[in-house]
Amino acid sequence: MTASGPAGTGAARIAFRGWGWRYPERAEWAVRGVDLTVEPGERVAVVGPSGAGKSTLLRAVAAVLPDEPDASDDTAASASGTVLVDGVDPRSVRGRVGLVMQDPEAHTVMSRIGDDVAFGCENTAVPRDETWARVVEALGVVDLDLPLDRSTTQLSGGQRQRLALAGVLAMRPGALVLDEPCANLDPAGVVQVHDAVRALLDETGATLLVVEHRIGTWLDLVDRLVLLEPAGGVVADGPVAEVLAAHGPALTAAGVWVPGAEPARGSARRGGGAGAGAGAGAGGRGGSGVIGRSSRAGGMPGSVGGESAAFRPLGEPAAEGAAVSASSSENSGSAADAGSGARRGRGPSARAGERPGSSSESTAAYRPLGESAADGAPGRPRRVSGGRRGWALPARAGESPGSSVESSAAFRPLDVPSALDTAAEPGAQQDVVLLEAVGLSTGRSTTWGSAASPASAASSPASTSGPGRSAAQAVGRGIDLRVRAGRVLAITGPNGVGKTTLGLTLAGLLPPVAGTLRATDALTRGAGPAPHAWSSRVLAARIGTVFQDPEHQIVARTVRDEVLAGPRALGHADTADGLEALLTTFGLAHLADVDPFTLSGGEQRRLAIASAIATRPPVLVLDEPTSGQDRATWEAVVQRLGALADDGTAVVVVTHDRDLVRALDADEVVLGPDGIVPVPAADGDVAVLAPVRRPDVAGLVMSAGAILPLGRDPEQDAPTVSETRAVSSGRVVPPGPSATRGVDGVQPVASLLGVLALGVCLVLSLDIVSAAVALAIEVVLLPLLRIPVWTLLVRTSPVLVAAPLTAVSIALYGSPSGREWFDLGFAHVTDGSLTLALATALRVLAVGVPALALFVRVDPTDLADGLAQVLRLPARFVLGALAAIRMTTLLVDDWRQLAMARRARGLADSGRLRRAASMAFSLLVLALRRATTLAVAMESRGFGAPGPRTWARAARFSWPEWAMVGVLVGIGAASIAVAVVAGTWRG
Repeated sequence: MTASGPAGTGAARIAFRGWGWRYPERAEWAVRGVDLTVEPGERVAVVGPSGAGKSTLLRAVAAVLPDEPDASDDTAASASGTVLVDGVDPRSVRGRVGLVMQDPEAHTVMSRIGDDVAFGCENTAVPRDETWARVVEALGVVDLDLPLDRSTTQLSGGQRQRLALAGVLAMRPGALVLDEPCANLDPAGVVQVHDAVRALLDETGATLLVVEHRIGTWLDLVDRLVLLEPAGGVVADGPVAEVLAAHGPALTAAGVWVPGAEPARGSARRGGGAGAGAGAGAGGRGGSGVIGRSSRAGGMPGSVGGESAAFRPLGEPAAEGAAVSASSSENSGSAADAGSGARRGRGPSARAGERPGSSSESTAAYRPLGESAADGAPGRPRRVSGGRRGWALPARAGESPGSSVESSAAFRPLDVPSALDTAAEPGAQQDVVLLEAVGLSTGRSTTWGSAASPASAASSPASTSGPGRSAAQAVGRGIDLRVRAGRVLAITGPNGVGKTTLGLTLAGLLPPVAGTLRATDALTRGAGPAPHAWSSRVLAARIGTVFQDPEHQIVARTVRDEVLAGPRALGHADTADGLEALLTTFGLAHLADVDPFTLSGGEQRRLAIASAIATRPPVLVLDEPTSGQDRATWEAVVQRLGALADDGTAVVVVTHDRDLVRALDADEVVLGPDGIVPVPAADGDVAVLAPVRRPDVAGLVMSAGAILPLGRDPEQDAPTVSETRAVSSGRVVPPGPSATRGVDGVQPVASLLGVLALGVCLVLSLDIVSAAVALAIEVVLLPLLRIPVWTLLVRTSPVLVAAPLTAVSIALYGSPSGREWFDLGFAHVTDGSLTLALATALRVLAVGVPALALFVRVDPTDLADGLAQVLRLPARFVLGALAAIRMTTLLVDDWRQLAMARRARGLADSGRLRRAASMAFSLLVLALRRATTLAVAMESRGFGAPGPRTWARAARFSWPEWAMVGVLVGIGAASIAVAVVAGTWRG
């Protein structure tokens, strides 16, 4: 570590002394009076309920909270006490603490893997050669063996988190602070991140401070547990085993997932357990897109073999003697009923003496992942049972397990009936098919107008073709499933296989790429069979949607108005009557008048669920509904979803949460890269599929014709981390500034300087000849760029449109001279104005065409390197601009998400201008929040640290760059010379 880097070496010591923090516009303190010391090398888990200030504590250690809070201003942030790292203010040793947050997207600063890992080393002035040695070493530690020039947009969630850990490791921090790093990951991603953290700690011996609701993930790595209380300080602190033994009930009450208290299957449904019961035998209801479920002989509702199943610890077997029905008649339904989990018509039970799933056919009849054999017939899903009303919660002292919610006040679901619940008997409408997919392929368009709309879909509402489909990128194929009233369908699988895209397609927000998605008469009520062709209000009345990022759904200024927005759009006059109860159910009543954008991520998600429920749709599609929730709020969400399903609502959840799938007794569809995959799992095991690489979003945007920066081809022959370990005299060879050749390999600053020089030459005279000569030479040289003609036309379209428009305006309003062709009173067209118009249009083309042609494929990182190293521009300015360029590609997707969210909320039937204005404001808010998050990520990686900064890639300026400048200046000089010789020079 250089002298200018973070002070101190080895593990860091962290100390809080009466520390507290209050956020702007909040009366309550997020945390207050914290006294805590973490000695060097200690590994500490910080737990507590949502709102206890755990994340705030970590951000203080990482020095990413506002610098100077004002305690005298009630609307500003306020601080009390002190927080120290190695005895000094954390802001003075930026980079000494490495922060990893829960959103993988939030960490990514640079567009290439190697550059992103090197970012922290650059900020702390690590020499170039040492930087690349650290990059390679760090990526090796987290087992991310990918090309250093691979685009970061191609990584899965787990890979992004490992990339963030690699960026932290390369800085050699003294402390690693993790803020729910596994909250948004699939099981494979959780394993990847856990193992990467273990390797990092073994490598560095750093101090660890981790916040996680599900502490079981980290118990093998931490040796100390700290419990915080909301707006307060430390309640419990000590060795893990002692704290769990002494404060187990307090931890559970605080919302912590204590190991051994996981919910049992069906605990959130009527009956309170995973059992079977009357009406679940052969000939009973079919599955919701998977094979029908078998019942347990003699099982009472809410029990497993007579034993309560409420929150049975994972891995604990059911009572002995729990009989299992293996009737093959359960699987003899129609192909449509076999639906999704098994390709049409397959799925016989295992043969005698044969391991479930061992035959070529039995792979279709798979048990939902993680379900033990005692929970159903071996190798086969079970059937949902009926049972008594109520939902099981963890037993209190003196109370038997399985007590229903009706018997306690804890999170009683609000009685908001489903639109289908018209019969007097609850559940009478259950098992009615509402949506049916046959051979469905899903995907997202790469154009701005990817959100399905009635106008774009009306021509082919339920077929395999339609406007905009040709541009879609298919991510799921051949999907057969049914969505039934009163059932829960869980869509699971690894990151990147299209679970969210399938959910949006089922929600009527994306058109099918192929196959059909048909709404039945029970749902349409005359609206037509294709949900993506419905109007916004018709869709919102029938299907409610909760997006993966709840911020995209926010349309109001207060929490109260946010919940009421959908019902008001549908004309529901009685919605306000149940508003307070609904807010109370989701723990939002005290925030009713708060701006939704100021809520925490978990609060925003519960608000989105409440808003979707408020419109009383027959179908609910929810993407990761339990993400960011502690145990208590998790139960509130899950119990409410279970209540809705019991009352007839069809619930579809896209999730990685195995406890959610289990508690809701959900039918399960597991997606793989090519569609639904039956995955038999060993008893008690959870099958984990490998994550799938996501497409390069920036590349897709470019292929659609958007004028956005595009890096080099991510599939080029760039070396992987292992291949980069080229040894020369014991040193890692740093990658060059560009792996491309020819014009594309020239440092972008040279093109910038050359185009500026060309522009100066062409504005010295306004004659036609000089501009025409320059444009002619450029047209001759354009083939050297090897850009396809159509691509060139698309990229230069702004200039091709601007040039004639400029000519027309100058012809009409330019200074009149010579012969007058006609007089419009307010405009005169003369020989002089026409000559000036033509000369100006040619100049716009002569300058604009080479500028766009040269910069359309420029790597923003290479340009930033050149601006800082060649032109010596300030690093803050350059890196800020680079971050803004990267955000542009993200905002394209944000705009599409906003369009879909308004359609889902019933708000997209208003005029285009009004809708666009509303979306523009929301996009501005999202952009500001993204900028804030990005700033936090940059600061946590040492950006702004005192002292000089180094650059990992050397920006060269040698003969290719001088040649580029010379060619562009030569074009300008030649045009001037020809104009002078021709006598047309008008300097």
